[in-house]
Amino acid sequence: MGCRVKNAITGLNHLGHEIDALNTALRLLDAEFVTLHFNPADPASIERAACEMETAVAAKLAPYNHNRLVQAVAPQLKASYRPAVACG
Repeated sequence: MGCRVKNAITGLNHLGHEIDALNTALRLLDAEFVTLHFNPADPASIERAACEMETAVAAKLAPYNHNRLVQAVAPQLKASYRPAVACG
């Protein structure tokens, strides 16, 4: 039984570290991290800007690519910024 408790505590410690890293990664995106220049009347220009934004998000999160929590939220983060780009 002692091994199970130790494994559970180790697992919780690891999860705590992953949560801390996720919070740090999210704080990086809480500040201005990219400036996009595009023509809001040109769909191709909007798409290029959206791709630039996704690349910038990926670059900011790159140091945390080993973190499964960051990996899990990265697609949602990129998708959440897309409407802002489309609105100009």
